[in-house]
Amino acid sequence: MKRYKEMTNSIEEELERIEVLAMTDEGEAYDNLVELRDKVRDLREEVNCSEPPFSDWDSPILREYEAVVSRLDIIDKRIESQVKEYGEIDPHDMLKMMYPNDDVDDEDFEDGFDLEDFYED
Repeated sequence: MKRYKEMTNSIEEELERIEVLAMTDEGEAYDNLVELRDKVRDLREEVNCSEPPFSDWDSPILREYEAVVSRLDIIDKRIESQVKEYGEIDPHDMLKMMYPNDDVDDEDFEDGFDLEDFYED
C-alpha cells in the first residue's frame, strides 16, 4: 500500500502543477488532464485488483487501502471538474441543454447518440 500512497501523492502534485499551468495555457492543461485522468483510472484498476483480504476488518492494511481508494475518488472528481471547465463537454449535459423537456438517459448512448431520436414527429 505504501507504493500506492506514493503514487497518489505524485498524482496530486501533478494535478496541482496542471492547475497552475491552466492559468496560462488551458489547451495544454486540458491535454495533461486527459492523460492524468487515464493514469488515475489505470491506478484505480490496479488498486482494486490488489484489494486486501477482508478477513480482518480492523487491519491497518485495510485502512490504508480504504484511504488510497478515498484519495483516488477525490482526485478523480477534481480532474473531472477541471476537464469540464477546460473544454470537454459531457454528451448527457449537452443533450439536456438542447432538449430540456426530453428524458435523456444512458439508453440514448448505447450505440452513440443519434439526434434523430430526439426529433418530434
